[in-house]
Amino acid sequence: GSLAMSAPYHHLYEWGNCPLFMAVGAIEDRVVVENGQVVAAKVLPIRWSFDERVEDGLSARGGIDALVRLLEDPEAHLV
Repeated sequence: GSLAMSAPYHHLYEWGNCPLFMAVGAIEDRVVVENGQVVAAKVLPIRWSFDERVEDGLSARGGIDALVRLLEDPEAHLV
């Protein structure tokens, strides 16, 4: 976001110990569906690169679900 561009996808390292990258882009207007209505909304694009060699799918899904809950309702989870 600091470069005023959308979030890129980061490459994974062939030999390394960083299995997860997150890139955050600039806030942008996008068309979304809210309560069954198509509206324009401000969206913060976040992109992930994940190396599946370090984690099984079930645990990864649990982590993704936890992150979605946190981002959708931060006050409920960060206080």
